[in-house]
Amino acid sequence: QSVVALAESFDPALDGGRLFPAFQTKLEQSLALRRELWELIKFVRRAEAGGEAFEQSLLLRRLSEFQEGSQRYLMYKDWEPLERFWEEIEAARAQGELSKTLHRFVAFLETLFGQVNMRAVLNEHPFDPNAAER
Repeated sequence: QSVVALAESFDPALDGGRLFPAFQTKLEQSLALRRELWELIKFVRRAEAGGEAFEQSLLLRRLSEFQEGSQRYLMYKDWEPLERFWEEIEAARAQGELSKTLHRFVAFLETLFGQVNMRAVLNEHPFDPNAAER
């Protein structure tokens, strides 16, 4: 990524995907990860706002889908905090406890989203939340 970013600074027309085929794969993975993280953030926000009306099992199912899908495109160091939040959500028995955990989880996901958004492969692909909803 750094080599491509440096080369593009000298030649803006340069296509990193042509130089390094793996660059295109990394771009596709990063786009998918960013989109799914955004969807997960929105889902957890709805769960937090929904209070007791929101089923914990739906949230756990959505987290499982993320874990089986795009989580593999995250840096490995980010897996452990995700798993800890998952365990806290599973263990939460009272609504107040779950609500606090979800609030912290949203903050974590938003930070993670920001980090993913700073990947060099996404420089030419600004995030549009309206396009992500289509």
